[in-house]
Amino acid sequence: MVASKVIGSKQANVRYTDRHAVRTIVLSADKSKIALIFVQKGQYYKIPGGGIELDEDHGFAAERETLEETGCKVKIKGACLATSGLSRSSPASDHDN
Repeated sequence: MVASKVIGSKQANVRYTDRHAVRTIVLSADKSKIALIFVQKGQYYKIPGGGIELDEDHGFAAERETLEETGCKVKIKGACLATSGLSRSSPASDHDN
């Protein structure tokens, strides 16, 4: 069974989309550093990753997203897991109700 955790609450004026994604933990060669991406809009750090295309292999998606976000070409070693969650899309308008 997969555990589910809810962080925060939905806002009434925001549209949400179910989104499947992968994240990678990228270590330096000596394993002393980890790659983080700074998100300017939200002023926070995250590990590299992003959305999975329909029917895309999770390992391939992880390698692709890491290259897109960091410029680093990586090779996935071992198991690859994906996440699923709600993503904020855009404010809902009156005609959407």
